[in-house]
Amino acid sequence: MKARTVERYRPKWHRLASHPLLTGYPLRLLRRVASVADEVTVPPGAVLAKQGRPAEWFFLVESGEAEVTLGAARLGLLGPGAYFGEVAILGRGPQPVTVRAVTTTALFIIGAQRFLALVDDIPRLRLDMDAALLRQAQLVALTREEQLRRLRPRPPGTGHPAPTDSPPVFSPTLRAVSIPPKAIPVGRGPPAGRRAPFAGVMLAVVAAIVAFSTLYHPPFAVIAPGPAIDISRDIAISGVPVHQPRGRYLMVTVQTRRPNLLGLGLALLHLDRSVVPVDQLSPRTARTTELQRTTEAAFARSRIDAAAAAARAAGMAVSPAGQVPFAVHFRNRDVVGPSAGLIYALAIEDMLSGTDRARGRVIAATGQIDPAGAVSGVGYVTEKTEVARRAGVQLLLVPQSDIIDSTSEGGVPVDGVASLEDALTDLAARSPA
Repeated sequence: MKARTVERYRPKWHRLASHPLLTGYPLRLLRRVASVADEVTVPPGAVLAKQGRPAEWFFLVESGEAEVTLGAARLGLLGPGAYFGEVAILGRGPQPVTVRAVTTTALFIIGAQRFLALVDDIPRLRLDMDAALLRQAQLVALTREEQLRRLRPRPPGTGHPAPTDSPPVFSPTLRAVSIPPKAIPVGRGPPAGRRAPFAGVMLAVVAAIVAFSTLYHPPFAVIAPGPAIDISRDIAISGVPVHQPRGRYLMVTVQTRRPNLLGLGLALLHLDRSVVPVDQLSPRTARTTELQRTTEAAFARSRIDAAAAAARAAGMAVSPAGQVPFAVHFRNRDVVGPSAGLIYALAIEDMLSGTDRARGRVIAATGQIDPAGAVSGVGYVTEKTEVARRAGVQLLLVPQSDIIDSTSEGGVPVDGVASLEDALTDLAARSPA
């Protein structure tokens, strides 16, 4: 039975191996793809994908040609070696374009759910798909500007635009498909007396492109600088002597959002923002409510661990379970994740110790902390450094493992620490400005 299965799929493996997307894939991965890919041949005029409809298939073109249209505009042709369908499937959105066979076309097709499983299981394929979507996002803003530039009135006497061999409606590198379409000759354009209808078509095309880039949300998230929150008045301690900090302790935060295609393209122009696949932030199978509860619990836990670490640093006895010899209450904050642990530990230790740690300074910190005071990395330090710069921070403390990602832009000193003890040493060593 096994031998018959091998014989059945061997020709398909060979043909898949010659497709540009899968060139160089090891045999075991080709076999995996072949096991879920069906072979179909469609006649001229067959609609493979319809704009605005849900995505059902991922296509690999083996032979033949298919036309790509956006509304009434022809964007190009797909030939052997092209692939399409990943934009709608990975973006969980509708098909952005219509694809129709021009000649008899042979394709490999993979159902949407099976394609998602392949992308999850094959890191190289995932990287290829992410790169294709990211290139599209990077260029969408440029494409919009190009179309508007073509429509701007030309000064008298400048003549018509130079002839071109490519469609004047879509950048050849920005595409709703993943292989550059073949050029569609358009000649020298319509006569001067017919420029108005041509401009009308162009305006419709630009409107369609802008509408698509506004409505479609690619599977990427943007991490941007968030607010700086002073937590020095968030903490109430009873049962032991305390004093209020004589400075400000700022929690630096980031904001996460999933923008539309146009917003993603614009975000890539900002050096203080990161673009990451949404699956990097949460598993594909995670429910939103479950994820929210988990991250909220991480923030609550970080403050409890911060209290235990601060008590130890102040010389107090802490039980093996992390119970501290005082009562501590925190103000509610609409924040998630564990990265606030270090700044809370610094503020609590300042309140518990007989030493004025802050000395009138504006101090910021980020980092996860455990009850023993060890600090671990949390990421996105570049974005948090920008938050600190805007807030006028005089010292930013970050996990030692994250220090390579930070900067001292704007005159903000940034020090890496591996523990709460390291952080307290830094505070003592640096004189107030």
